[in-house]
Amino acid sequence: YGIRIEFRNSRIYRFQGFNQFSKAFIVKTPCCDDCNDDCNSYDSNLLFKLFRNEINADIAQTLEARLVTPIALNASGETGVVVPGLSGNLAIGATVSDANINAIVTYNLTATTKIALNLVITSKPIQIGVWAQVNLAYHKLLETTLIVSPLEDSNLCSYITVSNTFPTFAQGTGSNLMNKEYHASGWNGAGPYVLSETTGTPKGNIEYLAKQDVSYHQFDLEYEVKAHGGWLEYENGLTTIIAIKAGNTAAIQSVREMLQHISA
Repeated sequence: YGIRIEFRNSRIYRFQGFNQFSKAFIVKTPCCDDCNDDCNSYDSNLLFKLFRNEINADIAQTLEARLVTPIALNASGETGVVVPGLSGNLAIGATVSDANINAIVTYNLTATTKIALNLVITSKPIQIGVWAQVNLAYHKLLETTLIVSPLEDSNLCSYITVSNTFPTFAQGTGSNLMNKEYHASGWNGAGPYVLSETTGTPKGNIEYLAKQDVSYHQFDLEYEVKAHGGWLEYENGLTTIIAIKAGNTAAIQSVREMLQHISA
């Protein structure tokens, strides 16, 4: 059996465009003749264990991938099932040991209501590399989207299904706001020369109001400013950002009510 995981994020798009970046994971179940009491080559939980171990062994080489192995006891969510030989925490979100997987496989051999484990694969956000308080390899989209596809029909015992969950992209992260402050630093007091001529990197003379590890609720005010100089007329599009720490609902609501009174 095999699955293919496709990775999509800003870094991959930057390096190789929109060409698919993916990796296949192939596992082989034991033959029926090789099975004993704790082995059933037709049990989907065996695939759970094999794929979990195969991906874990490849974590160091798999781009931006991290495996989380929560389980759910059968489709109805029943948690009062007594499984001989089962030990440890089996709450949703708990990691399942190979010994517990073997116990569940053995239980399913004679059980009327089968127990099926869920294999959940999640991704790490792209790491932010900071130099002089600025992420030089700036990525607007830090999330990695994973798309999992079976390489063949794997509806083993009608338990194998694939569900892809796409990330929700957050707005107002501290790193994003700091990047905006960096680009605006030529106008906010740091002067037009914010890069070192020697290294080509920020000189560290920018005073940031945002903090990288803080999330913000932001209001963007976009407008045009006209100016006359001599015989010339200038018209510039500008943006003012009001950023409030996420969770400060009173301040956020006050700013929202104030802005509602501004007319075009």
